[in-house]
Amino acid sequence: MFSRSGLLALVFALSFSLAGCDDDDYREIPGNGGEDLPDPGEFQATITGDIERDLKGTAFYEIMEDPASTEVFFFLNLAVTDSPGHSIWASKGGPRPASGSYSILNMDMEDINESWLFDHDRFAVWFIDDPAGNLSIFLADGGTMNIHRSHEDEVVGEFFVEATGFFLTDMNTPLKVEVRGAFNAKIGDVQPPDL
Repeated sequence: MFSRSGLLALVFALSFSLAGCDDDDYREIPGNGGEDLPDPGEFQATITGDIERDLKGTAFYEIMEDPASTEVFFFLNLAVTDSPGHSIWASKGGPRPASGSYSILNMDMEDINESWLFDHDRFAVWFIDDPAGNLSIFLADGGTMNIHRSHEDEVVGEFFVEATGFFLTDMNTPLKVEVRGAFNAKIGDVQPPDL
């Protein structure tokens, strides 16, 4: 388990996220049953459970290489552009994922130092919530990531995540949430949190 100082360093690193302009316009994604999904470079999501939020903001992805292993991985950042602060990260080993449905890993704090970042079949998802300085961190218990479209300049999809987290001020009381969202991520320069 993380020490308190190690966790504080992790949370500080996770707090750094991308920002951009927001836009209320959405467009229909072919092959998605007629549902509207965000415009390029945007996401929207709803959190229910012990924390409840409606989120929207920027969506970017990058194909990265781990300098230690030289392994390539896909990294997605969804960042809220207004208050309360919130950032969602997702990663998957290998290049940009093809269209299809993927499982989401069941994670815990011990996984931070393992090879979960590079799982080639499943996504890892984790996120922070920071309303007025009452920061909480969440790791996925499971869920699904559906990629509707995958091109070299955009990745479009939807996700459902069940997650467990805690407030930084009360690490012994678990918080349970469900997150449903959609994104239309543009390729960009993404800085992953230093885990």
